[in-house]
Amino acid sequence: TSWKHMFSANAYFFQGLEFLPNLDDGEDYRINSETTVVAPLSSHVAMKASYQVRFDNLPSLNAAGTFPLKKSDRILSTGIQLTF
Repeated sequence: TSWKHMFSANAYFFQGLEFLPNLDDGEDYRINSETTVVAPLSSHVAMKASYQVRFDNLPSLNAAGTFPLKKSDRILSTGIQLTF
């Protein structure tokens, strides 16, 4: 599901949530979440900040097969958005 609130024509808040079940194993599911804020600096330039959480209830082993990956990853990103 997702929700977007427009503050103005170019400024907005976005929240997205995704649930990914494993139909073979009920305990193996994933949840992804994204929160984004965009604030315009001018008519063509905006600042964008985004925070993502990726949760895996039953993480698998890493590529070497030695230890499990973390249950959740958190990603903070910022940037400049150009629109023309």
